[in-house]
Amino acid sequence: MSTPPLRRLRRTALALATAVAVALPVVNLSPTATAARGTAPSAPTRLTVDDQARPMNTDETPRFGWLPQDRDRGEVQTAYKVQVRDDAGRVVWDSDRVASSQQSYVEYDGPPLAPGSLYTWRVRTWDKDRLVSPWSAYATFETGLGDDDWGDAAWIRRPPGNPDFSALSVVDGRGRVSGGNVTLAKTGKDWTDYVLTLEVTPVSRAAAVVFRAPDNSFGYMWQLHANDNALKTHRMVAGAFPTDARRTVPMVIDTGVTYEVAIRVEGQTFQTSINGQVVDTWTDPSPTGSRAGTIGFRQASGEVADYDDIRVTSLDGSTVLFEEDFSDGTDQWSRGTTTREADEYTLARTAVDVPAGDIVRARSYLAASHTAELYLDGERADRMTNYGYPGEGYYQATDVTDLVTAGEPLAVAAMLHWFSGGQGRAAGEPGLLARIVVEYADGREFTVVSDGSWKVRRGPYVLVGTRNGEGLYVEHLDGTAVQQIGAWRQEEYDDAGWSDAVVVGQHPVAPFTHLEGQETRLVEKVVHPERILVADDGTPVADFGTVIPARPGVHFDDGQAGRVITIRASYGLAADGRASTATVDTQGTNMSFPYTQAAGEQEYQAFGHLGFRYLEIPGAGEEITVDDVTATVVHSAYPEDGAATFESSDETLDAVWDLMDRSLVYSVQETFVDTPTREQGQFLHDTVNISYGLMATEHDRVATRQAIREFVLSQERYWRTGNDVGRYNAVYPNGDGKRDIPDFTEVVPDWIWRYYLETGDRELLAGVYDNLAATADYIRRHIPSSGPTRGLVTQLTGGSGAYQYGIVDWPMHGRFGYDMTATARTTVNALGVDVLRKVALVAEALGRPAAEVASYDADADALTERMNATLRRPDGTYVDGLRADGSQSPHAGQHATSYAVAFGIAPESDLPALGEHLAGMGMKQGPMTAHFLLDALERAGADEGLLDLLTNEDDYGWAGWLADGGTFTPEAWELSGSANSASHGWGSQAVVDVLDSVLGIDVTAPGAAEVTISVPDTGLTHASGSRMTQRGRVSSEWTVDGDDVSLTVEVPVNVTAVVEVPSADGVTRHRVGSGTWSFEGVMAP
Repeated sequence: MSTPPLRRLRRTALALATAVAVALPVVNLSPTATAARGTAPSAPTRLTVDDQARPMNTDETPRFGWLPQDRDRGEVQTAYKVQVRDDAGRVVWDSDRVASSQQSYVEYDGPPLAPGSLYTWRVRTWDKDRLVSPWSAYATFETGLGDDDWGDAAWIRRPPGNPDFSALSVVDGRGRVSGGNVTLAKTGKDWTDYVLTLEVTPVSRAAAVVFRAPDNSFGYMWQLHANDNALKTHRMVAGAFPTDARRTVPMVIDTGVTYEVAIRVEGQTFQTSINGQVVDTWTDPSPTGSRAGTIGFRQASGEVADYDDIRVTSLDGSTVLFEEDFSDGTDQWSRGTTTREADEYTLARTAVDVPAGDIVRARSYLAASHTAELYLDGERADRMTNYGYPGEGYYQATDVTDLVTAGEPLAVAAMLHWFSGGQGRAAGEPGLLARIVVEYADGREFTVVSDGSWKVRRGPYVLVGTRNGEGLYVEHLDGTAVQQIGAWRQEEYDDAGWSDAVVVGQHPVAPFTHLEGQETRLVEKVVHPERILVADDGTPVADFGTVIPARPGVHFDDGQAGRVITIRASYGLAADGRASTATVDTQGTNMSFPYTQAAGEQEYQAFGHLGFRYLEIPGAGEEITVDDVTATVVHSAYPEDGAATFESSDETLDAVWDLMDRSLVYSVQETFVDTPTREQGQFLHDTVNISYGLMATEHDRVATRQAIREFVLSQERYWRTGNDVGRYNAVYPNGDGKRDIPDFTEVVPDWIWRYYLETGDRELLAGVYDNLAATADYIRRHIPSSGPTRGLVTQLTGGSGAYQYGIVDWPMHGRFGYDMTATARTTVNALGVDVLRKVALVAEALGRPAAEVASYDADADALTERMNATLRRPDGTYVDGLRADGSQSPHAGQHATSYAVAFGIAPESDLPALGEHLAGMGMKQGPMTAHFLLDALERAGADEGLLDLLTNEDDYGWAGWLADGGTFTPEAWELSGSANSASHGWGSQAVVDVLDSVLGIDVTAPGAAEVTISVPDTGLTHASGSRMTQRGRVSSEWTVDGDDVSLTVEVPVNVTAVVEVPSADGVTRHRVGSGTWSFEGVMAP
């Protein structure tokens, strides 16, 4: 039976348990009722617990999943039986036969499981003929530790400070300040009135001069700020800078330019001259201002500056109080600190004797704030990271059986890196927690825990300062210190000179009050560069071929003790062939990894990662080959058999697929990130886009589930009262606390609904319903019932500056002229409709009262009606919004119309014309929202326009980015200013459109119980591909030869597919079950 082509109302808005195609004429293809009884199913495969093949820290109610197997066509699972055994082989739970098609998130329902214990489990299934499968092979899982299961394990750290620290170094004969907050002269704390003169050269961002400082926390601080083109004045009081003394004197300040600065300090009046001209005179009226103190410098937020010819005299110049030209080093300046370093590395160790016996199992449990590596007898056993707020953190469990030998000594060592707060990272406090449990065949246990018996010392790193203003620190490893410390990870090491560990307390203890088992893991893969380039000055530059998130490493054959090699990463090359330091090639980030060599042969290995393509190794004094340079690529682990596939008749489209697929994989490390370089922060919209893609292309479940949990926690931490209710942090966890962006909040319900559609995980859906309902109410609160913008979402509270009331797109030029003066913005309203629609779907899925579901739908309908009544032009296109007086914005950008179409707001009759309109505009949206444009084109039936948008090398977009040499999706199609990231995964959500709207595989019911497979009329002559759904791999291969269409699909057991085959007058829909099916069709003229 043929019907006109079906256009779906955005893929995530489909009906709950059945595909939208059900209501249309469908040809059912399945074994007939009189067919012979089928064969019994074979044993289930791909056993998982909480979506993991072999988890080691499940909670007390693990959830089981599997793939039923059956060679018969049209097969389903009608029942299952799960059996769980302890490590002695005793059955602890037998579910008995359960009549159900459920094959994921089957919850354990037996007696309590012991913490830190190994269990095995298996499953068998029944098919539609009630035939039973063999038992599956046994799979394993291990329970984790609750907060009361850590025994005597205590959080430890080292005493704060660094007696050898100096923020000052001599570079080209001048004093360079590149780290350490405030550095003061050793003398002058009793100086009152004086004149300070000096040469100041801002190197990066700003230079900050301190005076009248009795100590590091009080005094005055003047900044020559190149980023802001101003002299900025500050009063320091107890380490803070009160706002009443924050003054800005506009003037041009450039990096690399030397300024002659004079500050006359007389009473509480301060006169500042630059290059002989008085630029500011100010009298501090506050009694809190310092009356006496010395001079110095301040460094923060990526600031680097040089100073020279420093002189302090009496007011009349007759007495010289201080002089410095750095010809004799930095001896006149204070060294050492007893305060906690902002970028703190700690080495910790202990040694134990492992009892003799037959070891059957050994596990380590590790937690840290922020990152720790655990070593057993010198071998790295684990690495984990914890960027969350204390009380919201994680621990990690690892199998260390092969690293422990019975009857032998064992060295247990760890390196802890804590580096304050920053984007994507709560500050918390430094802390290390470890528990190692060794189990013997006779039932004995031997346990090693972190406690006060451990020894600690400062790690071999030089505190340099931040890479930029986002909280990342330049990592400077001191090889000479490494050599002096020696083999500290080994058992025979003498740690008598180390300090005793500082014990915070046994877990749980404030601030570390709670830990969750970490489900995500990092994958590390060591790669070598494709080639070594040679710059004009002979510097070797390694080219890795594509942008990768990695930790660089270099082998040196002949190091010279004390020589500093400034290894530098970059996204691009300068004109002279060196690694470029331009803003758009570094994301405004100091991408150097300075390394102080020891003597002789040695290995340099970075501890942290950045995104980069090129790595230069200047001044090594030896040949550097591809074998000498490595990069340890790091990203989140994804299921081994979870990757989607795609291939087509268009080489450009295939390259675009590869670009997006690779970018998605590289966009999750410890958390989802906006970029692995500049911020490394879990930004909400970035996370949603990347997660959307990875759920489809890599079968990601655990990273998405963790991120959902964290953003829900952000609502509970910051957005629970008054007009805040229902919002989410724009970045979480984060070092700058509470902040949101309205349209970031608006995409959360769709994200969580998509997770449910992909997984069928009803438990998570139920757990976040109240949060989503609060988000719907957030939208409702901003729809006035009267006034010029009545009935529309108006000035949606949130954000600030350019983000206030909604960001629309990023950066400014990525908005393509969108009218930000509109008080009722079309994009924000369209997203508001989507919030209400998705919360209605969630409510319906959870069986909420019908009136509750209907209320969300009714509000969405009303908002849709009002948008169409007020925001459309006569030709059906949408303006950017309404102004405060109710008049339409004069601008009608692509965003406004694409959102209206993508979210099902535009009338059905307008869709063909709107699709043609949107396709004719080309790409006028940024990577952040371009997938909405693709959704709109699919919804409007502009399939050829959709393909053109994906493959047009002469316009903004993915193909154009590839044509310009890009290897990772960007932050903006045109990089500039602060939008300078050439590694932003948020532009890769469009990979889902390739699967849905080009290949034609679309998940249409929760947990992929039903899928739709089609042959989109894009102009391609061939496409083949597959995606791993929650119920197994669905594949499709089709060819268009003239008007003839051939299509072959493979559908897993327990899945129904609605296959849309082109026909002369539309499409013929076939409902099929599992198996391989082939179809022939004809493309409509």
